[in-house]
Amino acid sequence: MNSIPMRLKLGHTLWRDRIRPYLFKKEAEQAHRATVKGLAYLQKAHLLPVLRFLFRSPLADELRCGVGDMEWRNPVGIAAGFDKHGEILLACDALGVGAIEVGTVTPRRQSGNCEPRVFRYEEHLAVVNRYGFNSHGAPIVGERITKQLRGRKIGAHVGVSIGPNTGTPLAEMSEACGEALRLLDDAVLHYDYTQINVSSPNTPGLREIFQSGFLDEFFEDVTMRIRQFEFTHHGIVCHPLRYRPIIIKIPPDDMTGEILTHVIALCAKYKIAAIEVTNTTTSEGLKRRYGITERGGLSGEPLRELSTSCLHTMRSAARENGIHLIGVGGISQGEHAIEKYLAGAKAVQVYTGLIWHGPILVHRILEAWKQQAA
Repeated sequence: MNSIPMRLKLGHTLWRDRIRPYLFKKEAEQAHRATVKGLAYLQKAHLLPVLRFLFRSPLADELRCGVGDMEWRNPVGIAAGFDKHGEILLACDALGVGAIEVGTVTPRRQSGNCEPRVFRYEEHLAVVNRYGFNSHGAPIVGERITKQLRGRKIGAHVGVSIGPNTGTPLAEMSEACGEALRLLDDAVLHYDYTQINVSSPNTPGLREIFQSGFLDEFFEDVTMRIRQFEFTHHGIVCHPLRYRPIIIKIPPDDMTGEILTHVIALCAKYKIAAIEVTNTTTSEGLKRRYGITERGGLSGEPLRELSTSCLHTMRSAARENGIHLIGVGGISQGEHAIEKYLAGAKAVQVYTGLIWHGPILVHRILEAWKQQAA
C-alpha cells in the first residue's frame, strides 16, 4: 500500500478494521442492506465529502475512457446489483467511479426468490446469489433517480438496467422492457444509458433467449422500443432515449463462439453501443471445483477465467464492428482488470470484489490501468 495516499490508507484501515467486521457479522443480504442504508444516511446527512476524502482515488478524473458515445471519467463502473433500487447514486458518485448502474429494474414491484438467497465464500472470494430480480418496481425507482439527479450534474455516468418481471414469456420480453421505461417516468430524462438484462440465471427461462429463435426478433423490437420511446415534458413530446447508448449484458454459460459472434452482429445491426461480459455463472462443474453446492449465480474470482475467455472470443469481431466490451466478473485486484483490458475490454465493472476488498479496490484498478497505459 506504499503508493496509496495517506487519506486512502486511513479510509482502508477504517473499512478493514471497523466496517468490514461489522458487516461480516451479518448474513450476506443483510450486510448488503446495511451498506446501502449507511451510504444513504451519509447522502441524506450531506456527509459525502467524508466519503470523498476517505475513499475517492486521486486518479478518478485522470483516466478518461470512451464507452459507446459516452466519456466515462475513468474505466471503473459499479455493476448492477449494488444499487438495486436507485437509492445511493450520489454516494456511489462520491466514491469516484466512472459509471453507476441501477437495477435491474422490473416494470412492477416483485420480491424475488425466498431468503436466504445470497451466500459468501470468503476462502474463494466468491458469492452465490439467487435474488431473482427483487425490485421495488420502475415507478418507485424512477422517483428516486429523478429526486437525486434532477438539476444536479455528477461526475459518474448513470445507467439503468431493465428486465422483465418473473413469468414473462420470451415473446413478450421486449414489451416488458418497454413497459419498464414507461413506468420509470421522467427518470428517463436524467440517466445516461440503458442496459438490457436478459442474462440473469435467477429468473426462470430468461437466458433461454440466447438459445432460442427469439434473439433476432428481441434485438430488433427492444431497440426500437427504446429509441422510439416518447415522453411528454412541459407539453412537448420528446424522445429522450433515441440517441443514448444501449448496452446489453450476456451470460457466460453455453455461449459458443457462434452465438457470441451472432450477438456482436446483432449489436452492430441495431447500433447497440457495448456488451457487458459477463453475468454470473451457474456452471455445476465450476461450482464443484470450489465445493459450492448452493443454487444461483456464482460471481467473484471463480468466474474470472470464464468471463475473460468470453472477452477473448469476442474481441476481434467486436473491434471490427465498433462494439465496445465491458469486462465484468472476478475482478478483485488491479491485475484482474488488466486481464480484461488485454482481452479487449474498454472498461470494467465491479461488485463482488468490493465485498472482499472495499472501496480501495477502485484505486488499485485505476493505478494498474494507468501503469498499463504508460
